[in-house]
Amino acid sequence: MEFPYLLKKNETSHAPKTYFNKLYTLLKLEEVVPAAATFEKGVSAAQQLDDIIYEVEMKFLYFLYFQSKTPNAITELKHWLDTLQSRNLYEDVYQLAFEAARYYNRSGQLEIAVVFYERALEAKSLIQGGELLYVEE
Repeated sequence: MEFPYLLKKNETSHAPKTYFNKLYTLLKLEEVVPAAATFEKGVSAAQQLDDIIYEVEMKFLYFLYFQSKTPNAITELKHWLDTLQSRNLYEDVYQLAFEAARYYNRSGQLEIAVVFYERALEAKSLIQGGELLYVEE
């Protein structure tokens, strides 16, 4: 039984999460064509179910991996992190900001990587109630 069959057979509120996970996996495996198709299907499913969270998260990943070299990339990525943070989704902000930091670090854009590492640390601080735990001074 193939993945798309499961979604077509029983389209549920879990579809956006499933597409997000598949998109993330395909991007990490550098499977560009299937990732683009999964993004289109995933965003469509999220929009149909009014799931703004997974829609934003998929757009964040897609933009990071496919459009990170555009002039407004950092502004767009920060905007989507702000959207998630405004909904108190600090763990999601942490994970996505950390992913962006690693992406920019690997591509040698260290100044941009630092911006996202700092954003991840800020989110981690909010998760821990405003205190950074386990930080060595």
